[in-house]
Amino acid sequence: MNQQLLGSPLIGGSDLQRALGYKSYAALYRAVSGKQVQVNVFRIPGRRGFFARTEDVLNWLDRISAKEDQTEARLPS
Repeated sequence: MNQQLLGSPLIGGSDLQRALGYKSYAALYRAVSGKQVQVNVFRIPGRRGFFARTEDVLNWLDRISAKEDQTEARLPS
């Protein structure tokens, strides 16, 4: 997914929904409405839907990946 995200400074629509791990756009909408999204999501006048900066999404993915790596390192083998 990271290679796909690098082509544009903004990500929106179903690409944003999938990158953030939501099963549907409605689920993303509920999360945004409830302020439960971990990246800055915004609207663009004259456009439908939500958008985020690609860099913010990639940074968030790196952060959650690093947390997962730390958790796995602490688990007994």
